[in-house]
Order: sequence, then C-alpha cells, then structure tokens
Amino acid sequence: LRASKKAELSTKGYFLGERNATGRQLLRVSAPLYAELIFEKLYAGNTNSCEVLKQTIGEVERLLGLDEGKRRRTLIRLDGGFGTDENLNWLYWRGYEFIAKGYGGRRADKLARSVPEEGWLEGPTKGQDLGVPEEPHRYARKTKTIVRRWFDEKGKMHQDYLVSSLSSLGACQMAKLYDGRGGMESDIKGDKRVLGIEKRRKKSFHAQEALVLLAQLAYNLIVWFKR
Repeated sequence: LRASKKAELSTKGYFLGERNATGRQLLRVSAPLYAELIFEKLYAGNTNSCEVLKQTIGEVERLLGLDEGKRRRTLIRLDGGFGTDENLNWLYWRGYEFIAKGYGGRRADKLARSVPEEGWLEGPTKGQDLGVPEEPHRYARKTKTIVRRWFDEKGKMHQDYLVSSLSSLGACQMAKLYDGRGGMESDIKGDKRVLGIEKRRKKSFHAQEALVLLAQLAYNLIVWFKR
C-alpha cells in the first residue's frame, strides 16, 4: 500500500511498476472456497514475506482452531516471497499440504537446466512451458517440483519453479492448482478500486491498520450478503 515518505513505518519497498516508491506492505490470508478474508496485517514497506509466514499461520490457526486433524486437510498456496526452504519444511512439520512458488531465481535456472529439451511440455497457460527437473531440490519430506518458463514481449525468457507436498499431481495439475491464487490477486485489485484501501492513506500506522480492518469487514459483509 503506497504511503508518503513521512508516514509512520513507510519505507522503500517493492511496488509493481514504481521505482523508489514508499509505503507499507499488506499481508492477506483468504479462504478461496468461501471467498472470505481470514486475516490481514500491515507491515513496514521493507518487510519480506518470508519473515512473517510462521506468525501469520499461527494467527490463522488461532482464529480457525486448526488442530492437527484440520491442518492435514488444509492446502496452503503461497507466492514466491514465502517459499523458502525453511518455510516449506516448517509447513511440512506442522502437517499442512502446500503448493508454493519457490524462492530464488538462481535455483530456478539450475532446475531448468536439468530438464531435457524434449521434456518441456505446453502448460495450461498459453505461452508457458512446464518441465520436471531430473535433479530436484530435496526437502524434509517427499515433494514434487516443476519448472515453468515463458517469453516476454521482447523475447526474453523467464523461469520459476513450483513445489508441492502433493507429489502424485502431474505438472499441469500443479500449475492449475497454483494458478488458483489468481482469484485473490483480482480481489486485491478490486478492493483497491472499489473499497479504496489504496486511496485512503493515513500518516499514523495504527490508523491505517484500522482502515484495513474496516475494509476487511466490508469485504466479508459483501460476500455474506451475496449468499
């Protein structure tokens, strides 16, 4: 969320398409099956996703009462900022199923090199190829890894990799399952436009967090009224 340089805990961070922008980071947890927001929290703009996963999941467990049995039936989808080895192994230890984009571009390049050229197949997304590396990275327990590659408008190739505890899934199944996150990203864009969470900027950190929570309540009320 953009904020002025003078706003409390507003720092330089990653803001899509904007260089040297300042603001705060908004963490969001949603339950896509119910289209509901479970938990949101505001952080300083230079906070990395990987730093806050454990405390976030801990709060979700408290809110939803996720005991060991429920955790086994819970699938967690994570963007690349959360997908460090430590975090994925921790999710395994907690008993969750997960699908995540792996952390780090260098590993993606290394994994892609271990995919034979004839091993690349067209994925469910147009212009994207999928491959299963012959030398995947080892985690605490058995996982399935696939590499994705695509070319931008300038012809430059890009690569990333997905890791899942659901090792029986095929490459296309994994890609489709991960792409299900797209609904959340659309919701965030809609909230910025309709609920105005990006336009209403407060200098006080706690005032901004209060506005975020009010927007979360408004979002969930809209979902419930639709039913």
